[in-house]
Amino acid sequence: MGDGSVQVFNMASLLGLRDFNVSKAAAEANMPIRKYFGLLSEIIVQGPRVIESLNKLSCFEIDADAIGCLTEMQKTLAAAGCIRYALPIAEIALAGKDGDIAHVAPHAAKVLKGFSRIFTQLWTMMIDEASDPYGPVSMKEALDKAQEEINLKETFRQKRILAVDDMPVMLATIGLVLKKEYAVYKLSDSAQLESVLESLAPDLFLLDYEMPQRSGFDLVPVIRGYEAHKATPIIFLTSTGTNDSVLKAIKLGACDYLVKPIQADTLRQKVATHITKK
Repeated sequence: MGDGSVQVFNMASLLGLRDFNVSKAAAEANMPIRKYFGLLSEIIVQGPRVIESLNKLSCFEIDADAIGCLTEMQKTLAAAGCIRYALPIAEIALAGKDGDIAHVAPHAAKVLKGFSRIFTQLWTMMIDEASDPYGPVSMKEALDKAQEEINLKETFRQKRILAVDDMPVMLATIGLVLKKEYAVYKLSDSAQLESVLESLAPDLFLLDYEMPQRSGFDLVPVIRGYEAHKATPIIFLTSTGTNDSVLKAIKLGACDYLVKPIQADTLRQKVATHITKK
């Protein structure tokens, strides 16, 4: 690609991107779907230049072409609903024009990592134009069709549970108890939670109370920081079950707790109760 052609993207997958507010972009500008795909195609085409520009600036190289490239990309990202990176890229470009390299370099390094991720995500969401399921419709019509597809898949898929515990034996036990009814995902390093949530949307969290790097208490605000998980059920796994720990968990937003060693029937019952409520 690079000839200005417009690529076709999987709208259902786009709706799952945390960095793009596709619905907001559709509401603010009732553009044809092909025009929106044109914006995404421009991100794909110009992406390598943007990555190179951010890399230069992160290495303390002030470059007029790099700043110009970022200025144009900022406009494209904003129109596509990717405000999360449109705003910081605009700030980098402005600071670069002012020659404020001390501010630009660390900021550019941080944005480089995030932009590289969304560039890769968009690349994987391109589909063959011959199998274009949308045609000449508006953004709203395409979104409605994509949402129907998502709803249909959601109806038949297994509920997803993410268990976070630093003890492999506990994760193995949880998986063994719940594997028939649910898709169980296991994480032993709590520091990696954000990375996991980039590609996985659990329907319920099981969090260990005490872990070496970040405790279950530390993870609750992280989880609630995601719009999709403002109300996702969180159950704590604790070895104590004291009033203080239980109250703290509830205040943070947990819906229940289990005292270790966990009983299989109790775990199934609590998970079934809260995952259904969601």
